[in-house]
Amino acid sequence: MHNDQHNQQYSENILVPVVTPFNQDFAVCESSVANIIERIRPFAEGFLPCLTSGEGWCLNQQQWQDMVRYSINKADGLKVVVGIEKATTAQVLEYALFAQSLGADGIMVTTEFGESVTQAQMLSHFETIHQQTTLPIWIYHETALSNNNMSLETLLTIADMPKVVGIKDSGPDTSVGENVATLGEKGVSIYNGWEDRMVANLHPCGNIVSLSNLMPEVCYQATKAGELNPRQSNINTLCEQYGLLEDDWYKYVKASLFEQGVISSPFVVADQPQEESANDDAKAAVPA
Repeated sequence: MHNDQHNQQYSENILVPVVTPFNQDFAVCESSVANIIERIRPFAEGFLPCLTSGEGWCLNQQQWQDMVRYSINKADGLKVVVGIEKATTAQVLEYALFAQSLGADGIMVTTEFGESVTQAQMLSHFETIHQQTTLPIWIYHETALSNNNMSLETLLTIADMPKVVGIKDSGPDTSVGENVATLGEKGVSIYNGWEDRMVANLHPCGNIVSLSNLMPEVCYQATKAGELNPRQSNINTLCEQYGLLEDDWYKYVKASLFEQGVISSPFVVADQPQEESANDDAKAAVPA
């Protein structure tokens, strides 16, 4: 039986993969984090700091810890599921235990990084995290960051673990969406991670998409049936307008939020002086 401590406040909603706002010194800007949270509060079940939209794979440890700390401190009732985008099981555990110590509501993790990672190693990775942390676990199902692809069979096996409660589906095909019922029977909530699939009705639990940083009301409406539900073509137009189809889409999200006065700078990690840039896990190609 799955852990019941994370009953959703809303039956259909969104989790927002928030950007990481920096000040002029490339430290995380606490007031900007508060502004983002207040902006999305009416529409969101919670949010995900340090995921790909938050440049989580290339934040240095201090930036990552500050973003997690500020997010939890400012949440005030919203769920905080912390993104951990690290290359190895040992690194994921280190970061997970920090999030656990601050009272996070869960962690979202990928497989280990690398083309050579086998399905058995993926399973072992999640088994180890499951055994050594107390937090609910969300699977980040993707390929571009980890550079590998979890099979549906492996995913279903991991979903049987008692502390696994959710999946962000940014995978290369629609196989997860087509198995929503099976995963639902395991007590796992499925959230769509692609803007271009938001109105496909394959993911009844909601969505986790970058657009929600800018237009959380549209992403919220996309989980609803009836006349409030936006047309997919309208969402696609918004993605073009805000640069969400670009490889560095988070840069365009930050630029827009800065123009609106929500965050204190449009800076991204890549703008830092080279000696301050974070870690060797960073990759040029990352998932949407």
